[in-house]
Amino acid sequence: RIASDEPLYLTARERFEQRRRAAGASLPQRVELLRAEGAALEERAMRQQAERPSDLAAAAGARLKRAYRMSSGGGVPWVVDEHASWYKPHERARYSCVNCSGDVVPEKDLVGCWPLWPQFGPDELEFRCVRRWTSDPGEQAPHKYMQGRAPLPCWRTCWTPLKSPGAERCTAACPSAESAEPAVEWRARWDAELHSFKERDGTARDVERATGFIRRLPNSDFFWSVY
Repeated sequence: RIASDEPLYLTARERFEQRRRAAGASLPQRVELLRAEGAALEERAMRQQAERPSDLAAAAGARLKRAYRMSSGGGVPWVVDEHASWYKPHERARYSCVNCSGDVVPEKDLVGCWPLWPQFGPDELEFRCVRRWTSDPGEQAPHKYMQGRAPLPCWRTCWTPLKSPGAERCTAACPSAESAEPAVEWRARWDAELHSFKERDGTARDVERATGFIRRLPNSDFFWSVY
């Protein structure tokens, strides 16, 4: 993987730097602002790490559980102790995130607004987030989508202010079960659009040629697999 990934990364990095230098003063300034924001986020995370979990929970109005239980990924359950010492405060965006105390493995923690990763902290404690799904996104059932009429799982995310009363703010609603496009039809349309894009876009053709040495997986179920 290093032999393939490293050249691609270095090439992309060099092209980015070339464009940054050619863009004049505005882009470098924006890049520096982004880096400064990242440093400020890390500083807030370190400060939050030093706070007591009970104080953070009180600020969010959350009640930590000794045995938080969640099941996704085809019904595979996990149970975690939210009071455990290894649950670091700066990794606990779940204080204002419903059902976000799950496994750190992405395909096992799809039901919440974000997985239990440090880059999703610190918790700003301004909104409580909840994500609602039309079906279990972690269910390992590729043939249900490949051979049936089932639509892909759809989510809607809503945020409710924590500190002051206010209406929840939500992303677009999911289509109804009757109007949702079957997953197999969506995939066929997506493939056609991707092929058309590659045909007319020069950069897409360049990427196709540059990555032509990568062998495709022989598993036709892969796209439909949660893994």
